[in-house]
Amino acid sequence: MEKNVTLSASSQTEVNFQSIANSLQTAVAKMAQKAMAPLEWLRSYYSNICEKQLTMGQTGTLVSAQLAFIATALPADAPWLFRIGCGVWLAVSLLQCKKFLSKD
Repeated sequence: MEKNVTLSASSQTEVNFQSIANSLQTAVAKMAQKAMAPLEWLRSYYSNICEKQLTMGQTGTLVSAQLAFIATALPADAPWLFRIGCGVWLAVSLLQCKKFLSKD
């Protein structure tokens, strides 16, 4: 006995690529906004501490200086070359902070 199945294809299926692109763009924008939320909170915190409005670039230099200080001060048993490198990083970060924060 032979079994035949007939499938009919409809040509009415249309994909709207523009709506897919728009929804994907909206989703990426929402994810980027949520990813930036902690940085925005940090920027507003530093703005309150410094008593002036800071930009994201200025916040980045402050964070870099803090990370450089931690990398320099905390690893007491680190090799001297590493500590010297972190000290240079700290000095450069502090100079950048001075330059960026003195701008108004």
